[in-house]
Amino acid sequence: GADYGDAKVELEIRIDYDESDDYQKTVDVAEEFNFSHGTKHIHKYTRKEGLQLAWLNAWKPASDDERAVIIEDDLELSPLWFMWLRKAWSQYDGRADLGGISLCRQRLRASDGQHIMVERSEPFLYRLPGSFGFSPNARFWREFMNWVRTTDVQHADLNVPGTVTSDWYRSSPDFWEQAWIWWCWTNGRALYTLYVHSMNGALVGHWAEPGVHSDASNENASERNDELLHAMEPLLESFPPDLQHFGWNFEVESGGWEGNHHYSTTTQDFTAGAGTDDTDIYAADPIDDAVGAFDAIDSMDDSKYIAWTNDFHIATVANVKSLLEPKGV
Repeated sequence: GADYGDAKVELEIRIDYDESDDYQKTVDVAEEFNFSHGTKHIHKYTRKEGLQLAWLNAWKPASDDERAVIIEDDLELSPLWFMWLRKAWSQYDGRADLGGISLCRQRLRASDGQHIMVERSEPFLYRLPGSFGFSPNARFWREFMNWVRTTDVQHADLNVPGTVTSDWYRSSPDFWEQAWIWWCWTNGRALYTLYVHSMNGALVGHWAEPGVHSDASNENASERNDELLHAMEPLLESFPPDLQHFGWNFEVESGGWEGNHHYSTTTQDFTAGAGTDDTDIYAADPIDDAVGAFDAIDSMDDSKYIAWTNDFHIATVANVKSLLEPKGV
């Protein structure tokens, strides 16, 4: 497993409803899972919510200093993921062009949908987010969630010129990423995702189980898409101040580091602390409608979320499948 050091980690497991015996089996596994690095909190739903709502409800940061990673249920983590992500945020949290950090090796070329592998000797910034092991920047995620609060994202015009994902969204409105892509690249914003691409493997692997990202006929469903990194290497210790920016076509953009890429912030590191387990049962997610959807969240008892501030939060987005065989947490 990962080395969490002295960090207080909050593991939140969200289980979408399914009309099958596997639903209760998944709940049982989640409840029996022993997480000794902090707190465990289980959210069980009594109706099917879908992937978009699962993501939009996965994390509500209490401050700009809070850190989280959202893990879908068919992902497997490298034991090095937490160490690298923690260091990456420590180095780059002041950047005004950083929308988030992804643990995956991103292969998708957003301009045409082709899959390529860009290997770099240093971390880099790419316009396209990576949902496999995505850690949003709390500062911008909070603003994004405020926008979602008043927007019907499933029917909004979220076209971003130069991206094939705009076409995908029209045919699959449960595709949550396009809302984030659109928000990151409109109204003067230019928010990239940070990646590290080792030639030896990745910090997260995707098992491509049937779902929004892959279907039941996927011939690679029983194979992980990447080897996991198990040994330290110089690339994982490299956090240069100057980062290259990649455009939608996965080519290096002109320009680079400028002084205005930083904003002033007060950073508080993770602190050690004891944890507890608890479970909530929801008939519906707090965000069940596009407009006014956050009313339920705002009315919740904030006291049970106060521990999130300045801690590290792991939110899992789970259907009734991969939690039956948990990997890598």
